[in-house]
Amino acid sequence: MKNFSKLLLVLFPAMVIGQTMTQNDIKTVTYKTPSSTTIADPTPAQASQNITYFDGLGRPVQQNAVQQSATGKDIVTPIEYDDFGRQVKEYLPFASSQTNSGYIDPATLLPDLKAQYQSHYGAVNANPYSEKQLEASPLNRVLKQAAPGDDWSLESGHAIKIDYQTNVADEVRLFTVAVIWKAASGLHEISLENAGTYAAGELYKTITYDENTSANPTETSGSTVEFKNKEGKVVLKRTYEAGIRHDTYYIHDIYGNLTYVIPPKATDLIGDSKALQADVTSTTIVASGTSLALTASNSIRLLPGFNARAGSTFSAVIDNGTQAILDNLCYQYKYDYRNRMVEKKLPGKQWEFMVYDKLDRVVATGPANAPFSDLTSAGWLITKYDVFGRPLYTGWNNVSSTSATRKTLQDAQNSATVLSESKQTSGTIDGVAVYYSNAIAPTAFKVLTVNYYDDYAFPGARKMPATIENQTVLTNVKTLPTGTWTRVPTTTAEMLGEVSTTFYDQKARPIRAYQLNHLGGYTLTDSKIDFIGKTLYTLTRHKRTSDNTEVLIREDFTYSPQDRLLTHTHQVNGGKVQLMADNSYDALGPLISKKTGNNSAVPLQKIDYSYNIRGWLTEINKTANLQQGTDPLDLFTFKIGYNTPTANIAGVTTLYNGNISETIWRTGSDNMERRYGYQYDKLNRLKNAIYGKNGLTTNAYNESLTYDKNGNILSL
Repeated sequence: MKNFSKLLLVLFPAMVIGQTMTQNDIKTVTYKTPSSTTIADPTPAQASQNITYFDGLGRPVQQNAVQQSATGKDIVTPIEYDDFGRQVKEYLPFASSQTNSGYIDPATLLPDLKAQYQSHYGAVNANPYSEKQLEASPLNRVLKQAAPGDDWSLESGHAIKIDYQTNVADEVRLFTVAVIWKAASGLHEISLENAGTYAAGELYKTITYDENTSANPTETSGSTVEFKNKEGKVVLKRTYEAGIRHDTYYIHDIYGNLTYVIPPKATDLIGDSKALQADVTSTTIVASGTSLALTASNSIRLLPGFNARAGSTFSAVIDNGTQAILDNLCYQYKYDYRNRMVEKKLPGKQWEFMVYDKLDRVVATGPANAPFSDLTSAGWLITKYDVFGRPLYTGWNNVSSTSATRKTLQDAQNSATVLSESKQTSGTIDGVAVYYSNAIAPTAFKVLTVNYYDDYAFPGARKMPATIENQTVLTNVKTLPTGTWTRVPTTTAEMLGEVSTTFYDQKARPIRAYQLNHLGGYTLTDSKIDFIGKTLYTLTRHKRTSDNTEVLIREDFTYSPQDRLLTHTHQVNGGKVQLMADNSYDALGPLISKKTGNNSAVPLQKIDYSYNIRGWLTEINKTANLQQGTDPLDLFTFKIGYNTPTANIAGVTTLYNGNISETIWRTGSDNMERRYGYQYDKLNRLKNAIYGKNGLTTNAYNESLTYDKNGNILSL
């Protein structure tokens, strides 16, 4: 292996150092305390250090978070490659016993890592890595994806499995979009057409089976099937419940814009016949008292009640109810000539509209209901910007929101010569003090919010202090938000509002937020922050009205050398300090206990947390006993089962995909164990919750749910 010469690159507050004499590495040091000189051997409280070791091919082989465990030791993560240079295993981190940031030989590291997880999770083989099985081809596509833990290993049968195919004939319906430019509307009108089905081999098909499926599953046994066209756009997502397809189609126009999303329920209702019917010319006299109807094959049949003469031309549409289905169950999107979405309709909702300026910024959306108590109309929400694209103010425009008014507003934007509003030293808009111009249409609206930047020259701004909690206040606040005015909606005639002002320290971090409310009171919050931005304490002063007595709330925070929150305390008006949280962590960082109430020595409660090897929460306190040693009596305990249900409730099975199979709890009021077992369908929807008490399945509070094909609850 070749060792390179030593490289030293100094940054402030971060530093990157090249390799040692025995191993290729890059060391990154991020300082957490101010210093004018390099700290030779910083502690975790002084700096965060990370080392990445590389092999002779320049590949990272080990990562070391120096002294970052809860016990102040190194956290080491090995990186392993197969014979083809692929990283098929991703190891969980290892809490080592060293503090010197040194490289650990894999022959030592891997057995120690495995033993550590075996000890922690009690497994014969804890399988402390995720693993991929790759396709034997240059594509290196993933065939299986296994998670850490014995129950999810590649050999367990509970890995995620992926199959790659192409579609077969008649497997996927082919929907197209007829796009017609309508200058009068300023958009492309769309209509859905059913063009039959895709020919075989036209689509890429990917079948994904989750961890609950068997080792050799079939497509209908719990898969998600995705079909993509040659442009990589998803055409169809298909799932199955009880062998029945649940299809969601994604339909794009000729410009590649998503125009329709058809959920499973709508897919079943939309017929196979085309919505549009071509012109038909009659060639015989239609007898008096008969009717003419058209079929999908363009033939004519006569029904009672229609009169016509030879040579007559008929243009008709077959009414198969498609538009009603689209409006009630589907997602529809329309675009303008710049491929900007200007109209959309969500299932069961009215059409919504969007207007853009020449810089493609959304300047109006509607319909927006009136925020005032004396109006019930729906209008437009207006937003105006400065030259930097920052929103300056918003307002409500009392003009009905329709496709026609959208076109009017859009035309005004298209012809505008002024694209942005500018700051002024004074001014009003509709009776509200707004220090901005109002040059861009629409100019008549009710102001809702105003945002200020770059300085404190705005109505109601607070005076800038020199320091806040011994932190020098930044005077050059260019580019920073400095204040807002927010309307308190009552009636259209009232101009009540709240003004907020934000001050920053020398690193442009907010350290004071002052909000003056519409009653004359205020909320002022000062923050003391350290070198890297952690909040050390906050002081909040609050008065509801100008006549109320001020309430002072102090919140204090302490941290570990690794920057994990240790304690959080709360104090009101200089009274007794109350403990909100006293946190403890395991070696790798997860929270394992929290004391709360009173103080750390004698807390009101101590809450313990347990996890499985995948990091899923498995227990809050211990359901077997409300009291652990000298800890306070628990008020509540809760256990969550995934792949390890213990209640033996009929029909409740082990689940490996993250769904909860059972919950068990006790309360301090009666110390009685209660539980629910859960059953799901193949779409991971909860079907049944089976109640038990004191180890018996009582069925006293069972719940059963049914759904439609869109996932809406039909019964509970």
